[in-house]
Amino acid sequence: MDHKVFDSSNVIYPLNEKQDAYLIIEVTGEYQLGLVKALLTRRNDIYPVEYLLDPQFILSEYTL
Repeated sequence: MDHKVFDSSNVIYPLNEKQDAYLIIEVTGEYQLGLVKALLTRRNDIYPVEYLLDPQFILSEYTL
């Protein structure tokens, strides 16, 4: 479902300062909930599930 992942209204967040992995988030609803649509990485291996359970996210404020 590429059209849901690469929608122009989605927001891309880096997972770390190395800029080697990103989350694509769909921000929806009155309460600005974020739904993870994809994990993109340029590494040969993707981050393990354990990393996603205790991430070191770099978040920025999103405004509409």
